[in-house]
Amino acid sequence: MPQLTIGTLRTRLRAALESNGMAERPIVVVGCDHGASVEALEATDVRAFSLLCTGQLPPSFVEYALRDGAAGVLVTACREGACEFRFGTRWTEQRLAGTREPHLRASVERDRVAFAQTGRGDEGALGDALDRLRARIAALPLPQTEPPRALHHV
Repeated sequence: MPQLTIGTLRTRLRAALESNGMAERPIVVVGCDHGASVEALEATDVRAFSLLCTGQLPPSFVEYALRDGAAGVLVTACREGACEFRFGTRWTEQRLAGTREPHLRASVERDRVAFAQTGRGDEGALGDALDRLRARIAALPLPQTEPPRALHHV
């Protein structure tokens, strides 16, 4: 899906993180146009991005977000088996877990990354996943002092 290049996505990310208002380190939420609406989560501590399909998200974007000042990244895809583009949910999960290329680098602090499967109408569940990630991040030291851990499903 060539509609959005990694360069364009990264430019949008940097602009969003630079205009973070009162939040010192916001959480970036990346979702799918066909899944639960991520725009409703936009707040002083949240920057939301919706893609045609989360399957088009390069794992390096998660690393860019954390390196560019995000406190954490929540990636949400459609419910299993409900992806508009067939395998976007599966491939996104596998890339974040490091079992499919391109994958998220092992050096990325996994406690700051979460994955959720939420379809249209699951905005409450998506908000709950965000709250769990917020709580986990609040308990983490800054900067990273522990080795990366396994990907958390929320």
